[in-house]
Amino acid sequence: MTFGKAPIRACPEDFVHQSKTLSRSALQKHYSAGWTTVSRWLVETGQEELCMLTPEERLLRVKVNRLPDDWADIAPTMYRHELSAHYRINRRVIRFWIAQTGVVTKKRKPVVAKSTKRWSPDRQWYPAENKVIDWSVAGQAADYLRRHLANVFKADLKMRDGSNETWGDRQKPPVPNNGKGFWQVDGIGVLSAEEIVEHAVKRGFAG
Repeated sequence: MTFGKAPIRACPEDFVHQSKTLSRSALQKHYSAGWTTVSRWLVETGQEELCMLTPEERLLRVKVNRLPDDWADIAPTMYRHELSAHYRINRRVIRFWIAQTGVVTKKRKPVVAKSTKRWSPDRQWYPAENKVIDWSVAGQAADYLRRHLANVFKADLKMRDGSNETWGDRQKPPVPNNGKGFWQVDGIGVLSAEEIVEHAVKRGFAG
């Protein structure tokens, strides 16, 4: 019995067509060929760049070339995550198809914060003296922040009608000066007059 090298397989006639729709592993399985043989065929057919791609990149390249026939009709009616589920494909491919075709998919409406009722430390009582408008720069800055944040109020709010106890007095540790000259800002904490103006300016307050 004579042993020798197996003859080199010629590149199949339909290889170029199949390489546009199949991944490297799928090509190996389709032609019952090894990794080296498929790589040689890719080089012979002028597709050397595909040899340098990772399996994930190769698969992505293949999927990108499979633009659905109904893409132009379906894409504008769905969000990107819905298109990903509809076509059972990675969102990266969806982004490639969008860039490739220029189709505008359905977009989410921007979330607009709804104005909420001003919070009172005592929901049953809101002493009349707490409702006096503060026309100072810090007071106007606090009023400006209420457009963006739900809870912005003076730390010296009276807790009871006819009582000298303030919201600041109940905190641990208590806010200095019974809370006068300080504000409680939602998500931030207690701010002084200078700090609340500075914070409001960062959000667009002109003073």
